[in-house]
Amino acid sequence: MGGGGSGGGGSAGSNGGAGAGGRAGTGGGAGETMGGAGTNGKGGAGGGGPAKNCIDAIKLNGYVSTPAAPCSACKDNQTDESAKCEMMIDCEDAAGYPCTGNCVSNCQNTAGADVVVAGCVSSLVSASCGP
Repeated sequence: MGGGGSGGGGSAGSNGGAGAGGRAGTGGGAGETMGGAGTNGKGGAGGGGPAKNCIDAIKLNGYVSTPAAPCSACKDNQTDESAKCEMMIDCEDAAGYPCTGNCVSNCQNTAGADVVVAGCVSSLVSASCGP
């Protein structure tokens, strides 16, 4: 019995060709853009128009009338009395200018103000309305 012949050897595989060079990368985009402008803030309260009188002007100016000390500085032995000062001015403004005599006394009582607060208010009213 004769043996089968052996198969011929396969041909050697060819090497693949070298890869083509890659394309150059594109440049990065420009840096970030700046943010848009912010929106304007809302107007403050009380800016609806001119003061109806000199006491109203104190309120519209934030309870200030130069050269008098503002309500925010009204203190009685380190106790902040600014709220009572503002309440008394609000009362005098609501009563209508001029608020004198009993009007001032009623507003002082309504605000629970003592003589120190009444002095603060009197200084502001004099600075705004005149002596």
